[in-house]
Amino acid sequence: LKATALRLKAAGHMLSGSRSRLLPQVNAEVSNARNNQAIDAETGENITENAHRLSLGIRWEIDIWGRLADEYAASESAMLAKEYEYLYARDALAARVIQAWIEQVAVQKSLDIEAERIEVLKRIETVLIERYKNGIGNLDELSAAKTRTEIAKADWSERNAERLRAVRKLEVLLGRYPRGELLSGNDLPAVKPPRADIPAAALLNRPDIRAALAHAESARNVSSAAKKAMLPELRLSGQVFKESARLGNIGSGTGYWGILGSLFQPLFEGGRIMNESRARRAEAQAALTELYEVVLQALKEAEDAFDLERELAVQANALKIARRESEKT
Repeated sequence: LKATALRLKAAGHMLSGSRSRLLPQVNAEVSNARNNQAIDAETGENITENAHRLSLGIRWEIDIWGRLADEYAASESAMLAKEYEYLYARDALAARVIQAWIEQVAVQKSLDIEAERIEVLKRIETVLIERYKNGIGNLDELSAAKTRTEIAKADWSERNAERLRAVRKLEVLLGRYPRGELLSGNDLPAVKPPRADIPAAALLNRPDIRAALAHAESARNVSSAAKKAMLPELRLSGQVFKESARLGNIGSGTGYWGILGSLFQPLFEGGRIMNESRARRAEAQAALTELYEVVLQALKEAEDAFDLERELAVQANALKIARRESEKT
């Protein structure tokens, strides 16, 4: 969960990079040049001359077709998908902790039952020994009783190993060293049934479905941006600079400026742009297919949960009747 949170934080920082492409880029530069191309006015000979320049440049790609906006929207959707993936990871971790906690409590209860069973078998074994001493028993009964006791001890040992595994599983989920010494009580809580929502609303509230939707939207925007990459690009650039023979005199030097507008149209790149557009379109279709798969899996989990709740209610009622009847004997 912490690793997912850190990746989400990194994605948030990367999102600003996509947004910055919509804005003008400004940079400053200081340069120093030295050459012997200058000519002395008196002698006519070449002389060495220093040139120092301080410049401020501006570059801006005007998003006339919305390509950069699509790329930024794709990054936003990808960021949103990571947020939902974090929520999904958090919910999944909480569910796994609850399941592991209930599992180790249930194993501990079964372990207590096995211990009681061993004590009962030992008492039966003691009774059979007394019967044998009194001449009213036989060795076969005593041997069978000992066999049942030892098998019960083996069952207790197996359940104890299962308990240790369950405890260590819970400790790892909590980020602790798996010593097998976690104390969490032996009582199961009273769980209230969750609020029943409309199926469509329940599905839309699932973080995994929301993440798949965001991934599909991100892939759609990426496909749109790749398609627009075949259109002309309008770029503006400008530069303001001062130049002087001495670095200390740049501030008082003459200023110069220049503005350049250009229209860039890719003509031939060996089919790279076209194939990339087709690839992005295929990826968008794949994202929709994955969304369909996620929704189907969510529906399956919901149907499985309904069936399980119904069958567990039948089993619980049958066990209550069996216990009530067994207490009569």
